[in-house]
Amino acid sequence: LVTVACLAFSGVATLVKPNNQGDVLAVLGNEVLGSTFGKLVTFTAAVSVPLPGAGLPTGDVVFTVDGATVQTTALSAALQAAVATTSLGAGSHLVTATYQGDSDFLASTTSLTHQVVCDVTITGDHTGGLQVTSGSTCLTNATVHGAIVVRAGASLNLQNTTVSGSVVANHGPGTIRICGSSIGVAVDVRNAQGLVIVGDPGPTGCPVNTIAGALILKDNLHGVRAINNTVGTLQA
Repeated sequence: LVTVACLAFSGVATLVKPNNQGDVLAVLGNEVLGSTFGKLVTFTAAVSVPLPGAGLPTGDVVFTVDGATVQTTALSAALQAAVATTSLGAGSHLVTATYQGDSDFLASTTSLTHQVVCDVTITGDHTGGLQVTSGSTCLTNATVHGAIVVRAGASLNLQNTTVSGSVVANHGPGTIRICGSSIGVAVDVRNAQGLVIVGDPGPTGCPVNTIAGALILKDNLHGVRAINNTVGTLQA
């Protein structure tokens, strides 16, 4: 499943530089309200030239999410640029596309708010362990008194959550995202079918974690980001 959100540049930029640079359009169009955590979402920016202007803009479009640069993409012959990601955590995100301009056309910026939702959302105190068997489960500001086990194909998002036991996702889970959380034992993620993020304060905006035991990351072929966490031992 691919969710597509469009950022359509529209509305005229009024500044024209002395070298006769042309205007480009700069207002937002949003075709999608949100996506489900763990699913691929594609953001597409389209550049156009308002009448009576003419010509073919060239150059790059810079995509940012919540202020952090995600990707720089060259404008296509169809005057579009796109970025696809599964790294967005649950919640609301400001996605911005900035056309950098060229020798004939001015730079322009447009943005949209994109909401990432989960099939199951848990907050507060959770007695006992937790089994994540399918779909996407998101825990925000939660406390789990036990272990979390993620089954094949299921996705898990932990945000500002305390888990007294381990997080075990070693049988081909979907997307795993653990941010700003405290894990009492170990984190074991193997053969993930999606992106694995365990602390990445950079482009993905995922605060680092404290993991008392081992952080085990093996055979995850769709991307792994694990930066600056405090861990007992690392196996990767």
